[in-house]
Amino acid sequence: RYKKTESSKCSCGYTQTPQHLLLSCRNYREARKKIKSSLQETRLTMSLLLDTNRGIQATLAFIQETKVGTRKWYLQQTTDN
Repeated sequence: RYKKTESSKCSCGYTQTPQHLLLSCRNYREARKKIKSSLQETRLTMSLLLDTNRGIQATLAFIQETKVGTRKWYLQQTTDN
């Protein structure tokens, strides 16, 4: 069973949304740098990451590296809150 989490706050203090986790969370700054480098982009957008083949591949690599949004990540978030 999953624990119910009452907080929508990220561990960095901001509201936890897909946009926050993919585009601005300081916890994932280094992983985002890798995405920018692999895509040869200076600015990431949700459209680039989720609506293009190369963006989707980069997003999958980001998720694989960070585990963000996975069960393991979720369980870690609920124990931290």
